[in-house]
Amino acid sequence: MSVVANRAYNGCSRTVQAFWLALANLLSVSATFIIAAVLSRVMPPDDYGTYRQVIFVYYTLLIVFSCGLPRAYSYFLARVPIEEGRDVVCRLSIALIAFASIFSASLFFGADVIAHALGNVALAPNLRYFAVTPILLMPVLGVESILTVYGKTGFVAVYALISRFFMIAGAVVPVIVFDAGVSGAVFGFVAASALSCAAGWKLAFFFFSRTSYSKHHFLQCDFYFFP
Repeated sequence: MSVVANRAYNGCSRTVQAFWLALANLLSVSATFIIAAVLSRVMPPDDYGTYRQVIFVYYTLLIVFSCGLPRAYSYFLARVPIEEGRDVVCRLSIALIAFASIFSASLFFGADVIAHALGNVALAPNLRYFAVTPILLMPVLGVESILTVYGKTGFVAVYALISRFFMIAGAVVPVIVFDAGVSGAVFGFVAASALSCAAGWKLAFFFFSRTSYSKHHFLQCDFYFFP
């Protein structure tokens, strides 16, 4: 392949990858709008406000408890052979599970404090129902980074489509079909998180199944904060 043809191919490849990533982001944003549009119409204002507070608390504390680790997948995987990739993913996933466990415990045992701070007594039990969600979702926060590093951005869009479909169905169906209220929406979100977790784990290790395993030896500099 000539230099010109090679550059054209690389440019086309990057354009396609950017398209898939943009599509994944669009699907994520669309799912958020769909859930908000539907629930705001079918739920009483108090119930919808409680549901929104649950989601607000989760995403606010997620920034704290994730500690920037999802970005570390791209940082390390781009610098190590694919044979060491599985070990890197395992180590980072274990770290995320540890932080997720602390996060979940904080939601469960601190539900009353959070509810009091936000002035909504009904928030406390729903936060306890929701408390398992960080353990389900945080370990797969790096899936999109893993797929992007190995040039499988098409799978990023597929994963976004599957996981957002689960989220929409989980949050909306219990309220519309069973009139389950805010607790039904929360339980549906948790169930959808479990399905997204299963799909995420499958994709995270799918591309290592045909490669040999090699342990990655972290250097001291690896433990500094990532750019």
